[in-house]
Amino acid sequence: MDELNQIKGNVNIMNEVVDSTKPGNLNDTIIDMYNGFKKLIPKIQEKIASCENETVMQACLIVNDDIQKSFQRVKDLKEGR
Repeated sequence: MDELNQIKGNVNIMNEVVDSTKPGNLNDTIIDMYNGFKKLIPKIQEKIASCENETVMQACLIVNDDIQKSFQRVKDLKEGR
């Protein structure tokens, strides 16, 4: 669970960076974080598929959903929205 909390914290940080960035401008921090999260998605999805602990599975689903929402925000930012 500690790892999931750390990932969730990093998602929050990425969202703060996105919030402070002008539409159409992606900086290296956002790109690096995006790429890092992209590498984590398969691991999180594997954990969801194999997890027998409902609490951990629920936490993984929430983190996965948060990452997907952040990806959409980055896409919108890149497109100038």
